[in-house]
Amino acid sequence: MAEVALQVTRLKKNRERENLQQRLVIGYALAPKKQQSVVIQPSLVGLAASRGIDLISIDPCCALVDQGPFDCIIHKLYGDDWKAQLLDFAARYPDDPVIDSPHAIERLHNRISMLRVISELEILQHQETFRLPSQVVINDSSTLSNSGIVGALHFPVGAKPLVADGSTKLHKMSLVCHRISSLQKSPAPFLGSTHLPASNPAGLRPTPLSYASQCQTPLVQSSLSLLRVYAHVQRRKF
Repeated sequence: MAEVALQVTRLKKNRERENLQQRLVIGYALAPKKQQSVVIQPSLVGLAASRGIDLISIDPCCALVDQGPFDCIIHKLYGDDWKAQLLDFAARYPDDPVIDSPHAIERLHNRISMLRVISELEILQHQETFRLPSQVVINDSSTLSNSGIVGALHFPVGAKPLVADGSTKLHKMSLVCHRISSLQKSPAPFLGSTHLPASNPAGLRPTPLSYASQCQTPLVQSSLSLLRVYAHVQRRKF
């Protein structure tokens, strides 16, 4: 009887060891305000642990390669030092994915390039369409005196920082309703964009939403999120 109990104990230990080896360790690095939001909650950590996934917070102030080991890294941090740490980690552990790699998110740091992918889609035409807003980069106040550039915009015009670098000014926006001179108050460089009018302006190519919705890359998904905001302003619904 004692021998049977010993075998059962050994079997349980072997199973525990196997389960431990099969667990996935996901390291995440987020700004403090993101960690305090709905992104990482104790309920999510507990649910993930029950499914064999351990969510481990990464300290960006310490060397990344000295933390872990990780099967995968999820992050939303910026800066040259952090970028260098990610590249070093990727070089040492090429089989461990980094979501997203610095190269993959480079286009998302510029409000022009983040939407350019939509116009580059080569797909068939359908009834469901969405369009990119008219956009103009304002590098300085002299740009506003160029009638050809400003003429591409129609009021109301939204002015947002051109570079999306995760800083506190990232989401600051000015809405100019009827005066070009008011745009001079926005710190350059910034992006001036026009909410879409009811008619299709020249140069805006319709793009089927059904195909773009299936694209699961962060670039396309982020672009779609921005487009839904513009659609909401125009009281449209995707």
